[in-house]
Amino acid sequence: MKVLISIITPSYNSSKTIEQTIISVLKQSYENWELIIIDDKSTDYSVKIIQKYADLDSRIKLLKNKINSGVAYSRNIGLDHINGNYVCFLDSDDYWDSDKLEVQIKEMLNNNLSILTSSYQEVNLENIFVGNPIEVPDKTTYKSLLKTNSIPCLSVMFESSIANKYRFKKIGHEDYVFWLEVLNDGYTAHGLKKVLAYYRVGNSSLSSNKFKAATFQWNIYRKELGFSILKSVYYFGFYSFFAIKKHII
Repeated sequence: MKVLISIITPSYNSSKTIEQTIISVLKQSYENWELIIIDDKSTDYSVKIIQKYADLDSRIKLLKNKINSGVAYSRNIGLDHINGNYVCFLDSDDYWDSDKLEVQIKEMLNNNLSILTSSYQEVNLENIFVGNPIEVPDKTTYKSLLKTNSIPCLSVMFESSIANKYRFKKIGHEDYVFWLEVLNDGYTAHGLKKVLAYYRVGNSSLSSNKFKAATFQWNIYRKELGFSILKSVYYFGFYSFFAIKKHII
């Protein structure tokens, strides 16, 4: 019997994109999955769209937050409801290649891996490619992750045993902190060069978002990890280098 893969999708006012996200899961060549969508008190037509697909396919499950609580809370709710042997994250504005699950689960099982990522491609609101594919390294350890976030949530697959031990914190770059905690306990993330996922980027306030991201990163070094100023400057230098490199190559 094929192993079950749980997919967690937080959704908030995603009526413009959630349908493409769901369809990309429905088109997966690997069919033994469950899609857990957590609606974060949307005020648009997201819930109607999600419910339509949930009524058509029992593998799709809709959970509703009573109040708007943020992506970290929603992912944690999803983690509390998984039934699968392996877990993936897919945000409500991103989507996958049709062989994403099949390629990754074969690699995971054949090589006894705990965490596996893949490269991904940025796309705009019209699904047009933005820049070159973002490649992931062959291996990511805790020390290398401190320098740059090389575990993209939209392309990661991991053992459900990890989901039993870790939860997202409601802070900026919550996914990055999550993986820092996981890898700090000795796990290694492996990477596939093949592009299996598509990350949607917006056009608004790009410079402002970069400044906010840099502030989050600095606060993680100083406040979350408790690094000294010197150590924070050291790793922040790597973070800045890789951030620039990502968008010019």
